[in-house]
Amino acid sequence: MGQTRQSGDIVGDYRLLEAVSGGVHTRTWKAEQISVQRDVMLEMLKRESAADIVLKTNFLSDVRAKAAVSHAVIGAVYEAHGDEDATYYARERLLGKSLDQLIEEGNEFAPLEVVFLLEQLADAQLHLESQDLAAVSIAAHHVIVDGSALRMMNLVSDGPRSEAQSTAGKQLLGALFDEMLLPAQPGSTRVGSLLAYMIDLDRPVPLTWKQIKKLSRQVIDQLEGNDQPSASKSVGEDTVPVNGSPGWGWALVSGLIFGAGLIFYFVVVQPGNDSSVEEVEAQLPPVKIGPSLSLSAHEVTIGQYRAFLESISKRDAADRAAFDHPDQPKDKESHHPDDWFSLSGAAKQGNAWSDRLVSDGCPIVGVDWWDAYAFSRWQGGRLPTLSEWKSASEPTEAISGWGNASAPEMDRTESGLIGMAGNVREWTRDDEVNPAFQLRSKKPVACGGSFLTPGTGVASRVWLDSRSHRADDLGFRIIFEK
Repeated sequence: MGQTRQSGDIVGDYRLLEAVSGGVHTRTWKAEQISVQRDVMLEMLKRESAADIVLKTNFLSDVRAKAAVSHAVIGAVYEAHGDEDATYYARERLLGKSLDQLIEEGNEFAPLEVVFLLEQLADAQLHLESQDLAAVSIAAHHVIVDGSALRMMNLVSDGPRSEAQSTAGKQLLGALFDEMLLPAQPGSTRVGSLLAYMIDLDRPVPLTWKQIKKLSRQVIDQLEGNDQPSASKSVGEDTVPVNGSPGWGWALVSGLIFGAGLIFYFVVVQPGNDSSVEEVEAQLPPVKIGPSLSLSAHEVTIGQYRAFLESISKRDAADRAAFDHPDQPKDKESHHPDDWFSLSGAAKQGNAWSDRLVSDGCPIVGVDWWDAYAFSRWQGGRLPTLSEWKSASEPTEAISGWGNASAPEMDRTESGLIGMAGNVREWTRDDEVNPAFQLRSKKPVACGGSFLTPGTGVASRVWLDSRSHRADDLGFRIIFEK
């Protein structure tokens, strides 16, 4: 038992063929599973490490987490074993070359090949996100390419998921693919811009894997000539705004040119959401929540927000500025929500926008904190503080999906407040410290669940990166003081 393992040794049902790599505690072997004559990779704890009960327990816990993953792109884990003789697990041997090998050999990919690979990679990462699975930091040798197919090693580990780690992985992968992207090809500029956005982690809201997958599909459709003009566009956490960046000018071609400022379209309707919308605009009066305070009965609606925009459009610049917060960014020139003209037009007609029916009675979305502040000032009110919103909220029987802001009967408190648990998340007035991260700086807070991410309903809270954040499921309601 004390001898070093060698090629040809039998360990359980496996014959060791070749030692591939070694770490502080583990050694990786190419091996053959004897019973089924299958080539595998064997990850084995070194003998001295296996003797440490804590290391051995953690090793097997990570293996159990890996074994729970089932995705076509992610390498499978076959079985694990741990006794006094050996502690190891067998995993799928992935065929092809790793990204670091391809780069070292000087390989380059056409733009269409890059987005094909990116789409597969993003789909795998989205699967891990959906299962809230932690993973070790991804590296170039973890991603294997075989022709047009991409596979990645199973990096899942037991423990909490790190979004910062996931974001750093996007930057690394964006840089790797950018290095291999063939220049001066059809689509090179478009794909290069997508990769640049992956690399740029200084963006206020980093690109999500959902965005990367959707944008990759957009480019694939454009390059293959399958792109179809969309009747509506949406903005939010699942879209990438142009923001004047020249790198995104390609988004306005191939039937997608609807004017400057239009952005990519994303499917946001979730199974089980109520997509039916009443044509009546919500007009319920505020609800008293204290001796001198009243809170909007429901979220501010599209129709109400349109009235605000029409009102301030008739004023001169100085009068309009009177509604703005003193700290509003100098480059913010209007209070139009994202894709406002498409949204407003669809709401007036009761048509579809962002793949769901909208009317003037639906909550306004795609507004940032500065927009919500200005509307509240125009109405003679203000945004509620986190404590005010929380004290006014009560458990409801259900979390409302997308629809008329005043309609949900099951998402209604005893006092008459509607949609506190759902429909859309809602801006609050002040930046607050997230109690889960006491040492971090204060950030803006949105309360309640939404039709996209119901969460825990009334109890849901999300700390956002900045007051300029916009999302397809983020709106607001206002508070009035006597």
